[in-house]
Formats: sequence, structure tokens, C-alpha cells
Amino acid sequence: MFGGLPKLRRLILDHNQLVNMTTVDIFEGVQFTNLTYLDLSYNDINRFSPSDSYARIVAPQISYLNLRGNKLKDFLPSVEEDQTVINSFINLDTLILADNGIVTFSGRRLSNSSKLRVLDLSCNAIRNLTKEAFLGLNRRLEELDLSMCIAPPLTAPWIDWDAFTTLPGALKRLYLRSGRYKKWIFGVIKQSGMALRMLQELYLDDNDISFLLKTTIPELPMLRVLSLSRNALQSIGPLVFQSLPNLVTLLLNDNQIVAIGRNSFISMKAMRLDLSGNNLLQIEPGAFDRVPLLQSLMIGRNPAEVQDMFIAGGKNLNYLGIQVGRAN
Repeated sequence: MFGGLPKLRRLILDHNQLVNMTTVDIFEGVQFTNLTYLDLSYNDINRFSPSDSYARIVAPQISYLNLRGNKLKDFLPSVEEDQTVINSFINLDTLILADNGIVTFSGRRLSNSSKLRVLDLSCNAIRNLTKEAFLGLNRRLEELDLSMCIAPPLTAPWIDWDAFTTLPGALKRLYLRSGRYKKWIFGVIKQSGMALRMLQELYLDDNDISFLLKTTIPELPMLRVLSLSRNALQSIGPLVFQSLPNLVTLLLNDNQIVAIGRNSFISMKAMRLDLSGNNLLQIEPGAFDRVPLLQSLMIGRNPAEVQDMFIAGGKNLNYLGIQVGRAN
């Protein structure tokens, strides 16, 4: 079908009816290819065949593979049938396996993808994560999406306390959205030891987190972005973020925070702070004076009157968003 297009670099076949890749060899007759980008998302694919041309010729060239929204439920450590095919993608940089109904995942299935930097496992049916899940992954993996897309009345999947100890040490971005984990997810992160010492971005949106203590968030010395959007936070106490000395962006939008005090963000180096869409009724005068590097502040969609947020501070502020708020 596409065997006669040797200069083709990007092929997008999303939302077709490629239910079974063994039915037709779409690269039949191909002798060589420049294809590096392959999008097969939302095709209901349930298996591959090691005899197809892409397994022998095309797969080794692919650096971006999108399999989102298929039915690769047999992507399990005990299944050997597709092992030859998976091992053929030796130059993968980005692999998207989101929304495939995967119940159990084993990084050993990707042990041959030694160049893999981005792995998306979001919105699958994983119910239990153990440290065995991440064994075999490329140690230079930089981005991992484990967002669960859980909605009530479903309960949170279980994560073993030591599950993150085997995460690749080079990991920079970790997504754990929509898991209904509450604040115990920080306990799992704390138990990760050195595995997350290089983490720069952490996304914990939509997790029903209702409160944070000074000891809740573990030490993450390299973290620059923390997103806690769309949780159930009601207050921000002093020094809650003290374990994040290099935090630049803090996203607290769409929570239930009712008040911001002068010490809420004391000693923070944040440059971007989003408090929009909360239930702010009180903002103490000079509340943001102790965030001297702040450049962007979003505080719209709140009922509080916005005045005297800065008394001696705000010298570096270049963006202020008070949309649908009340400014005096």
C-alpha cells in the first residue's frame, strides 16, 4: 500500500479501521524507507505480526510511534507473540500507548528501545503499579505519563510504596494526573529515594488532594514546575513548598482555596503563580511581597476584591491576570 513511497517521512493513519495488522501488510514490497513518524492512533489494533514488512524494514527507522486508543491489551510481560515486533523499534524516541486497556505493564517489553525518551501510558486500565513495571526501561527516559484518567465512582489504582524506586534516574517530567490519589501520592514519591532526584516537572492535577502540611512534599531539589490544578485544596500554610528550592512555576488553579496570607508563599523563588478559579475571599495586603522574583500572577475567577496584593514587592511582575475578578 505504502511500499512505493520511499521518501515518505511522516505517515498519519489515525481513526481508520486497522483492527488487525495481520490482515493486510501496509508496507508490502518496501525495500527501504525514510519513514520516522508513524501515527496509528484510534484504529482498534489488537496485535501485530512479526512477519509484516514494517517489522523487518520500517520499524527500525521509526522514532515516533503513536498507538493511542487501540486495543493492545496483550502488551503484557507474559505475552511473547509480539516480542519480535516490539524489539524491532530500536530507534524509538517517543512511544504513545495511552488508552489501550493495558492492565499490566512491563518495561522489559521495551528493553530493546535504548533511545526511548518519552513514554505515554496514560488512561489505561492499570490497577496496580509495582517496581517491576519500570525494570527494563531505558535509563535515559526523560518523560513518563502515568495519568490514570480515573473518574468517580472508580477508586484509585494501587501503587506500591517502593514502586518508583526503579524509575529511570534521568526522568525529568512525570505525569500522575487523574488518579484520585489524595496526598498519599507524595508518600510514594518520598520513598523513591534517588530515582526522582533529577525530576524537573511534576503534574498531580485532578487527584482529590485536600490539604498539604510542611512535611507532605518530599525534597525534590531540581523541580521547577509543580501542577496541583483541579484538586480540593482549601488553604496554603507557610513553608509548604520549602522542600522545592528551585520551583519556578506553581499551578494551584481551580482548587477551593479561600485565603492567601503574607506567609503563604514565603521564601519561594517562583516566577509564575496561578491561583485562578479558587474561592478566594481574602488576600492579605502584601500577600505576594515575599515572592520577589514573581513575573506572572493569575488570580482571576475569584470572589475576593483584589487590592494591595503588593506593598513593597511586585518589582519583577510583567503579567497580572484578574479576569472575571473584582479589582479596586
